Amino acid sequence: SSWELATTSAPVETDGTGSYTKSNAVNLTWKHEWNSYLQHTASVGYNENKFFGTATTRKDKITTAGAEVDYQFLRWLSAGARYDYTNRNSNATNASYRDNIWTLSLTGTL
Repeated sequence: SSWELATTSAPVETDGTGSYTKSNAVNLTWKHEWNSYLQHTASVGYNENKFFGTATTRKDKITTAGAEVDYQFLRWLSAGARYDYTNRNSNATNASYRDNIWTLSLTGTL
């Protein structure tokens, strides 16, 4: 089992608002192998983006969460399921959203 806490603070490319964005983020991830064929990953995060370079005062607050489970049927065949949630609150018109993404995977190797 492993835990990872990651923090970042960096300028990033803008989405067209202003000339650049300053992003501050913190993410916590837990990975665990329950046995040789079953493992999972769970994560939560918070990100704050401030937009600079024009008269804009835009600020986005982004909360994320996710979970993934992988099961290895055979040495060369595994299946997985993943869920990701994103919630962006913005003071800019029409920039806030919530996103729920479900993913199923089947992976084979030679």
